[in-house]
Amino acid sequence: MSRYISLVSLDNVLQDVRELERGMEATKREYDQHKDKKKFTVLKDFLGNSEDKLRKLLQDAKVAEEAYKDCVDFFGESPISMAPTTFFGHFTRFTRAFKSAELENAQRAKAEVGELHRCCSSYSVLSREVKPSSILLVFSRRRPMLPQTKRLFRRETR
Repeated sequence: MSRYISLVSLDNVLQDVRELERGMEATKREYDQHKDKKKFTVLKDFLGNSEDKLRKLLQDAKVAEEAYKDCVDFFGESPISMAPTTFFGHFTRFTRAFKSAELENAQRAKAEVGELHRCCSSYSVLSREVKPSSILLVFSRRRPMLPQTKRLFRRETR
C-alpha cells in the first residue's frame, strides 16, 4: 500500500473535493430556481443522496490535510515546502530498503545455521556429547550471530 501513497497527489485530491463542493452548490442553486417544476424530482433525489456523502468527503479531506501536516511536522519538515509526493516517496524507498534488509538478514541467518550444522557435524564426538545450544554459545563468541539465527537454530534442533 505504501508504494501507492506516493502516486496520489494530496493537492489534486483536495482540489477535486473543492470542485465537487462548487458543483454541489451550483446544483443546489439550479434546483432552488426550478423547485416547483415536476421534472426536477431527479435533481431533488440526487441532492438528497449526495449531500451527506459530500459532507463526509469534505470532512475526510480536512482530516487528511491535517494528518499530513502533523506527520510532516513530526518528521521536522515544513508542510509548505515539502510536497506530499516527495514526502511519501521517502517512505516508499525506506520500506523497500527495509524489506530488502529483512530478506538479507533472514538469508544470512540461514547461512549461519548451515555453517553451524557443518561445524557440529565435523566434530562427531562433540556433537554426541554436547548439546547444540552450548555449541551455539561457543560459536557465537567466535562470531556474533543474529537473533534470527538463534531462533532458526532452535527450531531445527527440536
